[in-house]
Amino acid sequence: MRPVFAAASGNANPNTDKVGGGYRHDLRSMWPIVQKSRALWPEKTAPQLALRANVSVRAAERWLAGGTEMTAGAFIALLRSDEGFAFLDAVMSAMPRQARAKWWQRLTLAARRVDLEQRQQALAQEIKAFSAEEEQLLLGIK
Repeated sequence: MRPVFAAASGNANPNTDKVGGGYRHDLRSMWPIVQKSRALWPEKTAPQLALRANVSVRAAERWLAGGTEMTAGAFIALLRSDEGFAFLDAVMSAMPRQARAKWWQRLTLAARRVDLEQRQQALAQEIKAFSAEEEQLLLGIK
């Protein structure tokens, strides 16, 4: 009888190394949350994350270290927190563009339009103030 190895059988998946009770490929989904947490709270990241996800600081430390995966309940609590949209944006933006949900694409386009319109209004006010100042200078010269 010949030994059968997973790699030889064609069923091998190099991305499924066991890590901390989970699989490495599962832990990659946590990376946007870890990055966003560290960006939002460069100091005391774990306590801040734990507070918003309604978990212990130790659980948050394990997530940040890549040892365990966040539970669905903790992720929902995180989404409902004051920084929920930032985490949703981080997770959705980490996906390839073609894999993002259509509703997310429409939402981000609408948000971008609002941002551009606000910037356009601010520039219009700046141009108006500039024109008024320019006119005063021209009147003073004549």
